[in-house]
Amino acid sequence: MDNLLATSIPIQYSLSEVILNLLLAVILGVAIAWVYKRTHKGVSYSQSFVISIALVAIITATVIMVIGNNLARAFGLIGAFAVIRFRTAVKDTRDIAFLFFSLVEGMAAGSGNFKIAAVAYLIFTLTIFALTKGQFGKFSAFDYLVSFHTKTKRQGKVAHLKLFDQYLIDHLLVSMRSTNKTNEMRSTYNIRFKDDDQIKNFLAKLKKTGASNIELISSQNDVDY
Repeated sequence: MDNLLATSIPIQYSLSEVILNLLLAVILGVAIAWVYKRTHKGVSYSQSFVISIALVAIITATVIMVIGNNLARAFGLIGAFAVIRFRTAVKDTRDIAFLFFSLVEGMAAGSGNFKIAAVAYLIFTLTIFALTKGQFGKFSAFDYLVSFHTKTKRQGKVAHLKLFDQYLIDHLLVSMRSTNKTNEMRSTYNIRFKDDDQIKNFLAKLKKTGASNIELISSQNDVDY
């Protein structure tokens, strides 16, 4: 019991320690947010989420210093955080990893474990860049998914296939299904461009072939179709 009470004595931080811990939290939070931005490949990028990553480290460092080794404060803060409801769903599991890492780095900064914080950030950053650069876990060898409506009553080689030969390195038909109109089909292809700078011209010429309802989706991430 005496040991339990002893651990409840709050740690007194000097002003210089508080400033140093929070400055490290700021640096780590912003650095983690920078890594997230540089390695982001999805289509649902959010600036507010990037800012949140930076702020989580600062908030966590502050919480760790407030709690110290005081059990009463710890339980009080747990109760306070239990009231909070997150109304924005995290769509990407990778985003959760960044939030948790920012949380852990904030804990390290707040508790004064500077070496652990620095080494963990270095290893985390190198791993993220290596996995992203090497496209680790990527299933599809194609870069984009394009879908559009075409008329079914055409003879000879379909016009959009001629366009594919001109602009694409490779393409693969994923699906073809009828639409609400009797003489119209919806086609979906996995494609890879010869030059990504020609995407705008490709879409413009695809429309001129008679295609309509054109949609181009990046398949750099997971795509369900």
